[in-house]
Amino acid sequence: MKVAIICDSLLLKRSLEKFLKDMVVPYKNCDIVITDRKIKIDKPIILVGHDGDIKVPFSKSNLLMELEKFYFEKQKEPDITPKPHEGGDLHKKLEPIIQNFTKELITAIKNHYETLK
Repeated sequence: MKVAIICDSLLLKRSLEKFLKDMVVPYKNCDIVITDRKIKIDKPIILVGHDGDIKVPFSKSNLLMELEKFYFEKQKEPDITPKPHEGGDLHKKLEPIIQNFTKELITAIKNHYETLK
């Protein structure tokens, strides 16, 4: 697991760097970002603070356990975000299937209600 640290608090940043020394990498190479403020980025974020995912104060073992827990939960989640070039292809593939399903569903509903008359 590779982490980047983006913190306003210099003390928090230095503590995280000391606890996670072997895992800290630059932002563009990381799997997870640890931060003390809400930021909008394209990587998973762990918020550290009183209202965050990791509460302050924390111990090294607590920090490592929370990181592992967060990392493995993110690994389980499937990435269903369509890529820009895939959206059109997927839509073209699904459209006839959906139209066929709709026709069959309408036919089944009509047949059901006609048999009730």
